[in-house]
Amino acid sequence: SPITGQHFSLWEIGADYLLQCGSEGRLRLENHIEAMYLEDEAMAENLMRICVEQELDDSKACIVNTMTYRYLREGEWSAALSWALRGGRGPALDTAVNRIVWHADKNELATLSLLDHLADYVAELESPSLAFLFNYYRFHRSLGLGDVRSAAPILVSLISSTNVPQSFHKILFGYLMLILADAPQVQIPPENLHELVSFFRQYSIDNAENVEDSSEDTVRSLKHLLLTRLADAEMASVCVQ
Repeated sequence: SPITGQHFSLWEIGADYLLQCGSEGRLRLENHIEAMYLEDEAMAENLMRICVEQELDDSKACIVNTMTYRYLREGEWSAALSWALRGGRGPALDTAVNRIVWHADKNELATLSLLDHLADYVAELESPSLAFLFNYYRFHRSLGLGDVRSAAPILVSLISSTNVPQSFHKILFGYLMLILADAPQVQIPPENLHELVSFFRQYSIDNAENVEDSSEDTVRSLKHLLLTRLADAEMASVCVQ
């Protein structure tokens, strides 16, 4: 159907014309969209509408990538993630997650409220990078609220998850050190402690030749703190009995 609206821009008129010209016109429209400079959000949205209606999947992916990377460069994390999600699983989403995780500060991470409404979608999409960001956001949101008790089990699941980039472990280990060393009042369930002890045992084996001295010291300290916590938990349970 023709593209209508109170005001026609040149590209709207051109798109409408090309859509009336069969497969050749459709191909030219795709090429035109993919070469076009997206002036603003409104223009991108209008082009996305055409791409969705006409099933121009390659052009849609091109718009998603352009807008995602634009907002990433500007540090507009919510907008970048919102656009990346419109492309589903793929490089744009993985890149957005990676940039957000590494470059957004903890206050910005804690306010990515877009993720509050995406729990079901995260599970449905089965994107490892998005699942990681979702839980990392939940962790920082809990920390931001001062709720270290809720943050601790989320951190445990993050550390033991296979979705975590290897290079990111050091950051997660730092948070665990803070909780174990500086928040002794926060009780971590024994099953979580066992999970972490098993994780670090395997981590030391897997990274025996690759771990830097500073990381090795951190892991050794964490193991000691975890075993101490575990012993305390077991003593407490014996006393209760």
